[in-house]
Amino acid sequence: MIPAVAYARYSSDMQREESIEAQLRYIHEYAEKKGITIIKEYIDRGLSGKYADDRIAFLQMIKDARMGNFQYVLIHKSNRFARNREESALYKHKLKKQGVKVVFVAQDFGEGPHTVIMEALMEGLDEFYSLELANETMKGLLTNAYKCQYNGGHILFGYRVNEKKQYEIEPSEAEIVKDIFHKIADGWSYVEVLRYLGETGKRNRKGNKFGKNSIHDMLRNERYAGIYIFNETIRRNELTGKRTSRIKKTDKEIIRIEGGMPQIISKETWMKVQKIMDNRKYETKAVKREFLLTGFIECGLCGSAYVGSTTTNRYVKKGYYVCTRKKSKADCRNKNISQETIESMVMEDIKSIFSRFNIPQLTQAINEVYNEMTTDAIAEREAIRKDIISINKKIDNLLDIIEDGGATETIKQRLNDNASKKKELEARLLSLKINNPIFTEDIVRQLIESLNPEGKKAEEQRAIFRKIGLKIYVYPDDDKSDDNCVTGNSIKITIGKKNSLLDKCVMSPTPQVSKLFIEVLLSDFGL
Repeated sequence: MIPAVAYARYSSDMQREESIEAQLRYIHEYAEKKGITIIKEYIDRGLSGKYADDRIAFLQMIKDARMGNFQYVLIHKSNRFARNREESALYKHKLKKQGVKVVFVAQDFGEGPHTVIMEALMEGLDEFYSLELANETMKGLLTNAYKCQYNGGHILFGYRVNEKKQYEIEPSEAEIVKDIFHKIADGWSYVEVLRYLGETGKRNRKGNKFGKNSIHDMLRNERYAGIYIFNETIRRNELTGKRTSRIKKTDKEIIRIEGGMPQIISKETWMKVQKIMDNRKYETKAVKREFLLTGFIECGLCGSAYVGSTTTNRYVKKGYYVCTRKKSKADCRNKNISQETIESMVMEDIKSIFSRFNIPQLTQAINEVYNEMTTDAIAEREAIRKDIISINKKIDNLLDIIEDGGATETIKQRLNDNASKKKELEARLLSLKINNPIFTEDIVRQLIESLNPEGKKAEEQRAIFRKIGLKIYVYPDDDKSDDNCVTGNSIKITIGKKNSLLDKCVMSPTPQVSKLFIEVLLSDFGL
């Protein structure tokens, strides 16, 4: 039995091509004549053969070839395999490396040197046919475009298409489009517009909330001002075959027809909105702000991170922190926090906390905790040493049995298990190495000074925040769940790793606080 797989593909827009059923019938007839057994069929329906990246079944077949379960790939004709010579050569080579040969059953030229020439000729004709087809298809699309007709694909929000392929205004959607444009023209921000849309129940065509990117794309789409546009972007990178819709073509390639679309937005409103968006874009690029607390602030309502953002008020640019969920979807009611206010508050709190510690008292507490930790480590080291001695004896006994000819599989397995356990214990013993550092008052004073972020560079300050476990929680002003350790009734600043071991209310050098400082001393001071 010679195992093989069948591959068939059919493009729904190509009615002259043989159907999937017809292709498979030819393939099975060929296999029966040649004594080949087809163990699996791979089928791609309604997909072009120009780029293999779109063909899921085809790629799965290439992947499955590595398993070595089949020797042949049977295909009706070469144009079902690929429509350009580069991909054909690439995937044939991949299959050949796995010992798999590609056979086109309706174009089987037998064996011999002439086969190479004939297959190359057929692949060249397939590519020519594909390019010719693309040209003919584009001619049809251009004809539709010059008539300002719908050319397939997504129908722009605010419009519908009639039976003559002409665009018409969809009244309910168009009202939302107008509303968005007018509010931006009146100076509303994206966040304000998104919040308004969410609160008034306005949704996109799929019934979902609008997002910032969809609003941005809508506001930049000139079609709403009555201009028909076709062939605006490159749909696929010709070199890589990857899809893209963000790369624009040259002005000569783009078809723009004034008055070709039913107008939803006036020219005046359109131009005003573009100017506002251009100014916002320029301001964002012109001023690069550094947000010190990004990554350390969390929303007390929804749990999302707070991130830095900017706004302009009477030509003065200000920074603030905003909940990411609120920023992207306007789906959180928590307030924004002034960058200047919160950063100043955090710096003052940290400075205040570390300035209140009594150095002699803190030094004593740190040494006491470290001695306890060291004592525990010594006891554990003794216990590990005893376990290692015991395992060594077991290993020696097992080796004696093996030397006496008792090397059974069970004995070997026990020897391996004990050897593995010994390695684990030795690694743990090494991790418990004790240097016996002495924490003096001078060292502790240096530690406190090193953890003061005031006057340091931003990156050094952020490193300090990470060391001390800084976390800031923002709550609405009406939230009553806060405890007494809340600054400004809506912001809770905690310091300390693992469940907020230290905050403004905990000023005594507790064992948890001492352990936090010991971690920094051992890592940063090399003690």
